[in-house]
Amino acid sequence: MPLSLCRRTGWVLLLAVLVLQLSLGRADDKSTEQPLWRVEFTPAPQLTAQRIEGRILVEAQDGGILLEDRAGVLWNVTPEQLSNREETNDEYTRMSAEELAAQLRDELGTSVKIITTEHYVIATLGSPLYAEWCGVLFERLLKAFLGYWHSAELELDAPTSPLPVIIYQDRASFAKVAVVDAGAAFAEANGYYSMKTNRVVLFDPIGDRQTSTNRKRPIRTRGDLHRFMAADPTPVSTVVHEATHQIAFNSGMHTRYADNPVWLTEGMAMFFEVPDLRSSPGWRTIGRVNRPRLKRFRESLRSERLPDSLTSLTADDTRYRNPEASEAAYAEAWVFTHYLIKTHRPQYLRYLNLCSEHTQLSWKSDEERLHEFEKAFGVPPSEFEDEMLRYASKLSRR
Repeated sequence: MPLSLCRRTGWVLLLAVLVLQLSLGRADDKSTEQPLWRVEFTPAPQLTAQRIEGRILVEAQDGGILLEDRAGVLWNVTPEQLSNREETNDEYTRMSAEELAAQLRDELGTSVKIITTEHYVIATLGSPLYAEWCGVLFERLLKAFLGYWHSAELELDAPTSPLPVIIYQDRASFAKVAVVDAGAAFAEANGYYSMKTNRVVLFDPIGDRQTSTNRKRPIRTRGDLHRFMAADPTPVSTVVHEATHQIAFNSGMHTRYADNPVWLTEGMAMFFEVPDLRSSPGWRTIGRVNRPRLKRFRESLRSERLPDSLTSLTADDTRYRNPEASEAAYAEAWVFTHYLIKTHRPQYLRYLNLCSEHTQLSWKSDEERLHEFEKAFGVPPSEFEDEMLRYASKLSRR
């Protein structure tokens, strides 16, 4: 997300520097019988060798590999880093909830509290009340997400392995981790999804409101928490946005370390992120009008937006990386996503299905992206310009 937006959430694309030349050794994510490999390597810039057990997803012609460990973390290992690899007699399996919880305890220390739900393992250094609230919201979102996209055109599955979430006690401690994990810009975020670790990382916004010594009324009950969220729904948007990314990358909709157009992935998260404070978790309605995004899009129409803007929006991700253009690009991605889902859903499902089959560590040219879009929708994105603008103008009057 653009960091200058008031919500300031972020999604981390932690891609390794090396772009591997792919061979035919790509693992099938849906296979139930994949060998467990033991790999020793020295990740830059560290000097200490690591031993990781996992499955090999991609094997390059030069000997580099993309490895997924049992916690779901992706390791892009170059030939120079790799010192040894051996196939074990065991099959690859993801960690159970108990194993994942134990790993998070080892990593975060004895003060961490673990909250488990049907599909999530939440490690919190903040308030258990907030972590429990997040767990309820995660499960509601997961069920709604899968139900909303259930169709013959798009085959999605509930995650079969627990999804990890870390909640730090306050913004300061979150920022320290974010700088190392994701980069300095994310120190100002409210949360992010890491494609490398497959984790949603957040901080507890009610932090210092837990003690009675604070001048403000302490938050000790779910009712207190709901009133807090009603006053500032930013945490709701953040949690839903980042959790949507995690669900999409663990249900078969998107593939980690593949060529996922930013307009598609961010548009999806923004489509779900809008709070609904009529419910106790603060969210329940999919596809509500995203007022801040719509407002920013309308502002861009006055001076920033160029003719044939949808072509550049979908062909490459340059505008999203430009600080001066990113806010408008994200806003337009939400409008375009909302328009396509509401008015061209069958074609949108076809496009999602095509993108879900993208190969890891293989990147498409602008022309290939536009061709794929036209294959799904029957026309290039430029053909939707006038119709989308009329759609947006009707949204603005609601």
